[in-house]
Amino acid sequence: DTILDYYRRVLSEPPWNKKFPQSKTTPILV
Repeated sequence: DTILDYYRRVLSEPPWNKKFPQSKTTPILV
């Protein structure tokens, strides 16, 4: 998967709790 596909998946399904337990509001955008 490319970074774009990754973000598409993240934006399409936003349960951050599973993939990003530390940041529940936003993914890794820093």
